[in-house]
Amino acid sequence: MNKAFSTFMIGLTVSGCSSVAPPDSHSARQSLSAAQICCSAYAGFYWTEVNKNDPIRLKLNQRSPVWSFPEGNSYFGAFHFSELSGEVSVNIRSTMSTGQVFAPTVLLLDAHFQPRIKWDLTHFEIRYADAFGQNRYEGRFNINAEETPYMVIYTNAEKIGDKVIIPHPAKRRAKESGEPLPIVSDISYARTYQGTMDIQVTTESVRQHPVTPPSPQRHVQDTRVVEADSTHYYHHAIQQAVANHHIDKALALLEEAKILNVPKARQVFIEAINKETVK
Repeated sequence: MNKAFSTFMIGLTVSGCSSVAPPDSHSARQSLSAAQICCSAYAGFYWTEVNKNDPIRLKLNQRSPVWSFPEGNSYFGAFHFSELSGEVSVNIRSTMSTGQVFAPTVLLLDAHFQPRIKWDLTHFEIRYADAFGQNRYEGRFNINAEETPYMVIYTNAEKIGDKVIIPHPAKRRAKESGEPLPIVSDISYARTYQGTMDIQVTTESVRQHPVTPPSPQRHVQDTRVVEADSTHYYHHAIQQAVANHHIDKALALLEEAKILNVPKARQVFIEAINKETVK
């Protein structure tokens, strides 16, 4: 299965200074409130496997999965650190572009998919445009991948539409040189529900303890009883994805269904594929 997110090294970029009208925050909240929640539990997320040292570009938009976080609905990216990793350094850059920016929140979960650590926007700094990228939020985090092997990136839906003001480059240069401030407008960005983030994962140390396979008791605890409405949701969603030729999405749904013990999900997938084949 192809990864949901493409990975590549971050190239040099140059920031423009033009201002673009910010998105309609009310419409954004309505869109997210009406969006279909992807899963019934954190365990059902589509977890992208991360290698020991991996550069990732995460693009969140209307095609991304949605989850109901404590602050409200948000598009998100979900990652599983390598089982070989012990201490991990994660650098996250969220680009400010076309009048808007995705303000990240980072959530770490333990091996049982229980939330343990959350870093909100106060743990990020604003970095001005330079040889390494455009104006951006940037944060570096040290993570114990043994204790919290799962990482989720989303945004605080309650803050969508809030303004972020960046001083005009000419003003910054004038302040640094002691010259009179020019009459120019600062650059305004609005916090939004979609955006692009560059993530660099670096393993600082390898795992110190072997990965212990789950005991039968833990397996029973992790088993989730799927209600009839969840079964109907996954069956219908898999059929629709195949009918629309979105095979990657259908496979991702099949993986979620497998984790959640949805009955006959594989059979539904195979029948949908066969149906399309004979057309």
